[in-house]
Amino acid sequence: MKTARGPTGTILFFTISCAGREERRFLGFCKGNFRPTSLAPHEGKSCTGRTVSKLFFQLQTELGPTLRAGDLRKCDQRIAEALRGLPISPFHIALGLHFTNPPDEVGKQFDAFFLRERSRFSIAAAYTETNGFDINPDRWYFDFFAYDAYGGTDDFDWLSDWTSDSHPEMTLTGMEALQAVYASDAFQDRSNNDASYVTSLLVVSRFQLLIAQASTFMRELRFPLLSTGHEFQYISEVRPIA
Repeated sequence: MKTARGPTGTILFFTISCAGREERRFLGFCKGNFRPTSLAPHEGKSCTGRTVSKLFFQLQTELGPTLRAGDLRKCDQRIAEALRGLPISPFHIALGLHFTNPPDEVGKQFDAFFLRERSRFSIAAAYTETNGFDINPDRWYFDFFAYDAYGGTDDFDWLSDWTSDSHPEMTLTGMEALQAVYASDAFQDRSNNDASYVTSLLVVSRFQLLIAQASTFMRELRFPLLSTGHEFQYISEVRPIA
């Protein structure tokens, strides 16, 4: 068993080797006041041993106020602009890709989850995150979490203490061509370091856009819904339309 820092605490996992790549299998969380390895500015390498891109940090710092203001399209445009400004790489294919899951179908899945959990407790907040998509390119998906208390956005440690039971994850579609890039040697090529990190932020941004679109179809959303990627603290929040 190994541990890694996640957006909500210490993640316990074991690893298997598949086609020369390491894949994590989730075991559970251990609460702790940690920042994720991929986001800690004082650490030079990520959990995969790759040097973390400074541009990756700079973009998140720059976009923090815009993200908190809920302008997800502006965030997405800025990240895409940053990727376009880098030397052409296999990761640039991401610029023309979006998740193709129908937002209304995503909304129905959340409503089903909310209704089931509401029968057990009063939901104060919900959270969703993608799996660790960069090192698990075979399948991209997202998970569902619900909470009996809302902990705010100053510190996200509370996200590790969810109240809900497990719910079947939902597969993400539309970026299979990019998944193939992450599965290729391009991911470990140091010349693509900035491009791969900025692309990962773009993937998270486009997931957040999907969740925001889906939220307009959620009839049972009566509380904040937060979203991001696994091991990211670049977290957006949508609220029900009044």
